[in-house]
Amino acid sequence: MNTMQLSCFVEVAAQLSFSKAAEALHVSQPTVSHQIKALEDELGCALLARSTRTVRLTDDGFAFLEYANDILDLAARAERRLKHKQRPSSQQLRIGAQYIRAMYP
Repeated sequence: MNTMQLSCFVEVAAQLSFSKAAEALHVSQPTVSHQIKALEDELGCALLARSTRTVRLTDDGFAFLEYANDILDLAARAERRLKHKQRPSSQQLRIGAQYIRAMYP
């Protein structure tokens, strides 16, 4: 399971269309179909019921959709956090001081 598969599934679930999902994701429709088939094969269940004109979520698809959204959200948050950490912060302030004790005779 990877984020591309999950993104394809979430977008098809939102659009109820493989071609509209492909357009939104800037990939080809066969790519979306392949990613969802691979995800369904890995999970061992059908997430979408397809006919020549319609697409709908199966019961397993409805159940999995929340998890897929949570996983994608967590992945995006982790990426943002790490990318933010690598950039120098203009709000960071470092102060150094050295204490020298004077010796009097």
